[in-house]
Amino acid sequence: MTDHEPGQEDRLHTLLRVACEDALFAIAGQGPGALASFAERRAAAHEQIAKKGLADSVVMADWDAWLLSLVRDAAPEFAPWFVPMHHAIDEGLTLHRAPRGLRAVIPIGVEAAQSRTRRDGMLAVRVARAVAAADGTVSQDEERAVELLLTALGLSEGDARILRTEAPIPLAALDLPPELEQKTARILVAGAWQVAACDGLDDRENAAVITIADRLGVELQTLDEIRSRVDAELAAQRRIGRALVDVARYVLAASPSDDARALVRAAVHLSIPPLDRAALVRAVETDAITPLSEPHVLDRGERDRVLSAAWAMALALDPTHSARARLRARHDRAAAHLDASRRAEDAREVVEKVIEGILDRGAAVVGA
Repeated sequence: MTDHEPGQEDRLHTLLRVACEDALFAIAGQGPGALASFAERRAAAHEQIAKKGLADSVVMADWDAWLLSLVRDAAPEFAPWFVPMHHAIDEGLTLHRAPRGLRAVIPIGVEAAQSRTRRDGMLAVRVARAVAAADGTVSQDEERAVELLLTALGLSEGDARILRTEAPIPLAALDLPPELEQKTARILVAGAWQVAACDGLDDRENAAVITIADRLGVELQTLDEIRSRVDAELAAQRRIGRALVDVARYVLAASPSDDARALVRAAVHLSIPPLDRAALVRAVETDAITPLSEPHVLDRGERDRVLSAAWAMALALDPTHSARARLRARHDRAAAHLDASRRAEDAREVVEKVIEGILDRGAAVVGA
């Protein structure tokens, strides 16, 4: 029996942290159902870490670069809720997705479809940027959101460069394709309303959404339905995010550290709309709110999302057996607070199965 090579254990510790950060991104961005497929999408990055550590890798501490990297890897499967036009991307408005089924075998019309996707994707970015600029300023959150949209769309670097450098085009001057499908038009309007509503609604942004809806032929009644649906989604996301941060703070209090605080801050940004983030970050940093002091009304899927994300954060701390027992006990109590006692063990199992699979492959790579 030979000793481990220097650095093997460190690389596996690093891989655990990265895998748990990935899990937090996938669960907060979409839900636990996205976790396994996202882990497969990230397999090459995980193997690289097992081989070399963080030599050529991007981690959560490099926030913007990390978000862009993970959104790019996720786009073939899903777009996180915080990416503008995410419904459009989930419906196929991305060049990251290769043809499937018969089209992969007999690629009739693929080139035309890709050209249409490119055209509609560039329009989506221009609409998002125009709405963001309608109030006279484009915030850092809005700039980041547009960049994430660009990444999720899979546009060429040349197209992305054009879109990054051009000034916002007034909505009345946008060149709209006459044959744009109504389904696509409605999804673009929904994305425009998300951009407008996420950081606090301004009358000028509201007017901008009305303008683009009119130009795309979306009737006022349909626009009202779109607004109601997007507002409900944002309200649900706000509810989920507040519960996640609350549960995470309570669970991770068993292992207080700078790493734990960094994970909670990340959870705020991954799960809560921009308008509500600043106040919650201040409350978290100053301990102005006591964990589990407020009730959270969630449905079963939302509770699963909160509990699985919180457990991914707990595992990221690489706890010892005794520390894991404390974390598990607090996780159980948090689940009871959410009226989801029976869901805690299932949530842990979902996360642990994926993380253990990643670590097993990593151990094989390092020769442990």
